[in-house]
Amino acid sequence: MRHGLFARLLRCVSFCAVHVVNAYTALLESAVPCTRIKILMSDCSMFGRKAVVSMMFAMALSSCGYHLVGHGDNAGVIPADVETVSLQATNEAAKALLPELKRRFMAKGSRSYALVDVGKAEDADAHADIRLEQVSEQYVASAYDATGVATQYRLTISGNIRIYRSGKLLWESGAISESGSVFVVGGPVGSEASRSRIQRDLRKQWITRAWSRLSSGF
Repeated sequence: MRHGLFARLLRCVSFCAVHVVNAYTALLESAVPCTRIKILMSDCSMFGRKAVVSMMFAMALSSCGYHLVGHGDNAGVIPADVETVSLQATNEAAKALLPELKRRFMAKGSRSYALVDVGKAEDADAHADIRLEQVSEQYVASAYDATGVATQYRLTISGNIRIYRSGKLLWESGAISESGSVFVVGGPVGSEASRSRIQRDLRKQWITRAWSRLSSGF
């Protein structure tokens, strides 16, 4: 079902993009009564022209039934009537991401939610479960020296974030993946220190991308 919706969205975007470009070209080439518009478009900065096209594109998407979310009160994809949320990790790799996700929810400037333990919400109608699912960390050799000894590894963190309400899936982020290289230097101790540093950075980057999707819906 999700793939079907995504396919329809892509078709809609392609359809709207063509018409936006055609409309934009027509405006530039038309004379009276659009002469003033033509002059304005030709004299404005590149940023101004991009802004106009962006607004036209957003209006086109809205006409197709899709809407940009996450503006105004920073609610993003979480329904406006939700007051409490639970953060849940479904495996050990996901648990390592929870502290950073919790920090984002508690950060100044974010919409205020009461964080409650899983299954402890008093009002199910005003509650949402946010789950980190299918999270994995893969650490594989990516380069070798002449003797066949690994000199570089690739660390990849992947997974998705989903929102449930009353046990029903409300929204999902789709696959999110972050990767980084770990070089074998300084012996086992140096290599492990490098891996730990890259791991911390990738976890933060992963949550940053997940948070962006929560805030925007894309």
